[in-house]
Amino acid sequence: MARIFNTIGHDDPNAHLIPDILNQLYNAKGQARIALGNLKPRRDYIHAEDTAAGVAALAGDTGEASFDVMNIGSGRDASVEELVRLIGAAMKVDIEIVEDKARLRRVDRATQLAKVDKIGNRVGWSAKIELPAAVADIVRGFPFKKAG
Repeated sequence: MARIFNTIGHDDPNAHLIPDILNQLYNAKGQARIALGNLKPRRDYIHAEDTAAGVAALAGDTGEASFDVMNIGSGRDASVEELVRLIGAAMKVDIEIVEDKARLRRVDRATQLAKVDKIGNRVGWSAKIELPAAVADIVRGFPFKKAG
């Protein structure tokens, strides 16, 4: 069984964190201000291509037939604030983050980091795309919504 961590990509149809940030930055030039909730939680973000490769590696495993759970993640984590800084760098925009109390989660895990040694040992798979490159890919291909 695959336990997939925070998969990110430019075709994300859901209003998750990255699409929300990018839509707030529509038409941003040089400087921008965005409103977010919790900035400190750390998540293991993995590019969709790496997620697909991890699932394919597990599907192709012809080894031991016993049931097991494998994490599909990058094995590295980043805070929401770090993610915003990477987006800003990719867009060449200096971003000011304003805390929006309406967006704060009452309960938010401090970290969700994948331990990926088991999948690496079992099928030799590991994520290849580093977070800055994944973010740059998302920014290049993101279908920004027009304001108003």
